[in-house]
Amino acid sequence: MSVYLFYGEEEYFLENKVKKIKKESGELIKGINYISLDETNINSLISNLETPAFGYDKKLIVAKDTGLFKKEKRASKKTASAKTEDESSTNKKKSKKRYK
Repeated sequence: MSVYLFYGEEEYFLENKVKKIKKESGELIKGINYISLDETNINSLISNLETPAFGYDKKLIVAKDTGLFKKEKRASKKTASAKTEDESSTNKKKSKKRYK
């Protein structure tokens, strides 16, 4: 099984590469050995990967604009440092022992 990951902002180059792969793949029948996924149906990616292409040697799955590889936004520095300070003050309170 071959897996290709293309990314970038140059839509022209990305589309041309996908067209070339489609051409090299031979006959493609949508839903059988050619699956196109986007953000609306990305949940079916695993099942499509696991299902064989009935009657064909190869299967082409194109997942475009899925959001799978987007970076998650990190918390701002102020929020992160506030959490750290809260956690450290909580830990200090827990670690204080009273001696008589």
